[in-house]
Amino acid sequence: MFRFPGPLQRPGGRPVRVRKPAALARGARSAKCKAGVVLELLRGTDLESTSRDYGVTTATLSQRRDAFLAAGAEGLKIRQEDLVDERCRRPLCLRPPAQRGPKTRYSDDDLLAEIRRTIQELPFHGEGHRKVWARFRVREVRTSMRRVLRLMRENDLLALQR
Repeated sequence: MFRFPGPLQRPGGRPVRVRKPAALARGARSAKCKAGVVLELLRGTDLESTSRDYGVTTATLSQRRDAFLAAGAEGLKIRQEDLVDERCRRPLCLRPPAQRGPKTRYSDDDLLAEIRRTIQELPFHGEGHRKVWARFRVREVRTSMRRVLRLMRENDLLALQR
């Protein structure tokens, strides 16, 4: 009676040897590949067969496994306080960092004084940030509408909404 071979058998019943990719056979290995081999060892595969499959000596695999475990043990010793950014421990970082972006002609305090003065000059009860910003453009006070909105919102100067 003729039997079909199984998935890992040749027609004569001999087992098929599973080959690793060609890059591994040539010896070109990345750190990711080496870590994969070590993890394969740690999962319980035989050292001898893994050595044969990857074309690496058992001594090299043992050294890589020991180094991998030592690095993992060192990583577990790090405390949460040691993970703080080292740049913030320098004395130069004691004062807060300068504001990002381009330097403007008016500081926030000066612009806030201009906003208050503009609102007091208006005959209406309340004005929105768009009209205040438009009046700034007429008086050639150059700033962005978003900055006017932010300052008016922070200081409760916006008109009441319906």
